[in-house]
Amino acid sequence: AMTAQGDLGTLPSARLAAEFIAGVVLGHFRTEASGSVWLGQDATRSAAEGTHLHVVEGAGRGCWRGIVGHSIEAGPCLGAGVAHVSSDGFGETTPYQRAAWWWTADGDLLATWIMFGPLALRALVGIAVPLSRPPIVILDAQSGTVQLHQASAVAGRAALGLEVRFP
Repeated sequence: AMTAQGDLGTLPSARLAAEFIAGVVLGHFRTEASGSVWLGQDATRSAAEGTHLHVVEGAGRGCWRGIVGHSIEAGPCLGAGVAHVSSDGFGETTPYQRAAWWWTADGDLLATWIMFGPLALRALVGIAVPLSRPPIVILDAQSGTVQLHQASAVAGRAALGLEVRFP
């Protein structure tokens, strides 16, 4: 499956990602593994000083499949993910580059609608809770490190996309 995913809370402002998903369905249970590449974003101290942020993420989830109708399914999912955030400072006397990893616990509601043949529309809404929230900083010659951003304690997420089902 492929989705466009939105997030509010991980980066300084709302951001989109391309998400690629592979999964297996067994009875009323679905397991999925996914990878996401987020559009870059800047966290700034001023127009001339800040850092470029880049995020990639991998996750796994397990879902209970509730059959709503002949071609519609909906159910809750629980999962975990790992995010890698790189930070490339700009406008500083000495540019500061740093990367951080953190784990997330995820809770989602996934709905699918089989449109025709093996093609299904999928929609997901949920939350991601980072298990650590390292600060995004730049270095300042006078005051040391200056924090520009820290991920929210809870991030809201939504995704919409297509999946192909194989028998």
